Amino acid sequence: MIRTILFSAYIFITSIVVVSAQQFSLDDTYESTIKDAYGITDVPLPPGKWKIFDLEVVGTVDTGDFFVYASFMPANISDQERRYNDTVNINLFGSSSEETDYRKSYFICDQNWFAGSDIMKIDKRPDGTFEEKCGVNLADPSVNVGQVFGNTAMNYQYTLCEESCVELFYSFEGDNYKHDRENFIEIGNKIFSNVENAIAGQSNSLSFISDYKN
Repeated sequence: MIRTILFSAYIFITSIVVVSAQQFSLDDTYESTIKDAYGITDVPLPPGKWKIFDLEVVGTVDTGDFFVYASFMPANISDQERRYNDTVNINLFGSSSEETDYRKSYFICDQNWFAGSDIMKIDKRPDGTFEEKCGVNLADPSVNVGQVFGNTAMNYQYTLCEESCVELFYSFEGDNYKHDRENFIEIGNKIFSNVENAIAGQSNSLSFISDYKN
């Protein structure tokens, strides 16, 4: 009897945790910091309201066997305008997903599209976990990869793989920001610091990004 009661209590508590976790919807808008996304992490957003334009959720969240790919753009623009505006990608990998194991098998900051990065740090830890922080400034004409893709974005990538994996990609349209090398690095360092605070459950904000607009 006691065992049955305890099991029922466990199921009830687990269901509360799953329900309280923020799950994404194409119908919602988001701003400031997304709290407890899929029970994995808080995610800070740049200033303004944001909406999802692409969302893929595979698996069962309450078992940890899932992954999420979500792409955000400012809520006040159309799909046609998206190419020339800021975007945020949030990828989350549950602790029991095969996709998580795959994500732990490579470093995205080592890939070709981050060639010429002004920010590059991969922290490989003895227990197999790792953290990546890198940024490439395609608005800088000296960055060859920017010339190849005809892109003027300021791109920042953050990844943390422990039991679960968090992958965040912030892209800002360089023509709208102070995009010289010094400002690019300064913005990136502030983003990464606030992302780390968010993951740790500490105070965080990306409101400072408005200070770098032209």
